[in-house]
Amino acid sequence: LMNLLVDPFDIYGVDIFPPVMANRYQIKVDLFRRYNPPARALILGSSRVGMIDPDQVTAITGLRCFSWGLPIARAENFYSIIRIATEEERAPIELVIVGAEPEIFHPKAEPHEMIKSVPDYWTYTGGVSSFRDILRKVTRLFSVEQTLASIRVLGSVLRGEKGGDWIEWGDDGFPIRIDRERRPALIEEDAETRIERGVLTYPDERFGISTFTGLSELRKQYWEVFLAICEMRGIDVYVFMPPPHPDLLDRLYELGAGPIFEETVEY
Repeated sequence: LMNLLVDPFDIYGVDIFPPVMANRYQIKVDLFRRYNPPARALILGSSRVGMIDPDQVTAITGLRCFSWGLPIARAENFYSIIRIATEEERAPIELVIVGAEPEIFHPKAEPHEMIKSVPDYWTYTGGVSSFRDILRKVTRLFSVEQTLASIRVLGSVLRGEKGGDWIEWGDDGFPIRIDRERRPALIEEDAETRIERGVLTYPDERFGISTFTGLSELRKQYWEVFLAICEMRGIDVYVFMPPPHPDLLDRLYELGAGPIFEETVEY
């Protein structure tokens, strides 16, 4: 009940307390709608791709740029975004830069939990409600990470602190300040230890190696329609594969992910 009411990761839409991590999907669509004058270039991809500074793109191309990096982005997100940007907001998009990791085509992985409460995206893809999604949300209520984050939020409120998201976002969707003291992971290790732990956990928890048997045909369809919309509107598209940490890449190849990377590159 505490985790539901506090909602520290902004998953359930309760909005009683300030979350330690606000809904990134909601933040980005809200920022884009307020971005004025509107963007002429977009950066799309995962949260890692979202670390590309839009000002660098503007300096190179002369186009006002918006960063739309999302946690655990999938191909269907790009399709929704281009429709929001060009049809709903009528932004004069001329350039799209896309970070295309193999994970965006995963055949089994569910959409990120955050998107479940943001219909701006999933109205274009047929919705996300299912018994499995509800079960995942309920299961998260009993996680140690969420419980510790809830306690942190309540402690901040009792101390009269401002609280809120650990990232402050610029108007262009780029993070301009990161408060590492309030990061939700509550990690105490040094950077090297975090990398070692990430190399061990990422293949299963994020890459989904055990069920990654090939690229999803449905997500390939979303990707191809996304490209078709860009082509129809005369939008230049630049696609690159963001490089994983070399130790992580070695680990993924050891676990048999080589053919998946090769298939993604070829596709």
